[in-house]
Amino acid sequence: MTVPGLTEGDRYAFSAYINNGSCDSDWAPEVIAYPITPGSSIDPLVVLCDTATEFINGESWSQSFTAERELRVRDDLSELQDLTVYVVPRAISSVINTRRNEMVDYTIQIAIIRKAKGADEIQEMMDLAYEIRDRTSMVSLDGYQYFSQVNDPVYNANRLETHGLFLSIVELTYKNLRGA
Repeated sequence: MTVPGLTEGDRYAFSAYINNGSCDSDWAPEVIAYPITPGSSIDPLVVLCDTATEFINGESWSQSFTAERELRVRDDLSELQDLTVYVVPRAISSVINTRRNEMVDYTIQIAIIRKAKGADEIQEMMDLAYEIRDRTSMVSLDGYQYFSQVNDPVYNANRLETHGLFLSIVELTYKNLRGA
């Protein structure tokens, strides 16, 4: 994926959750993200992240937290204790619609993370992930049509077993018709 006007040096590898500097591939592929420049083609993705973050923080949930919009996750996840919710850009893809326009998909991820011990705490976190998944489909932005959502993984069993860390990813995709 390339963005006009950005050089190879402008890019940085993005993986929502980094394990010793490399992507933990058993739950998420590596994604390439770009620094955001006002007016660039990436702006809608960040605006969608900001809108989702604002929506999440404006709602009441079964557990208390404040969602944060990030371009990448900066915490060492193995040391997290408190409930943490991140909203991050995931992907932009497009297909040609006509000779003059294309249909663009903008995908964001909502990561729900917390230390969890025992079946009760795991169930509480799964319930919160379902709650967030069900209600974030209401996030809207003029010109962008909500298209789909995926909760994958519902939780990462390997990370839960090895680090005691509940990790669930809710992915939202929006469509926009772009062109002349």
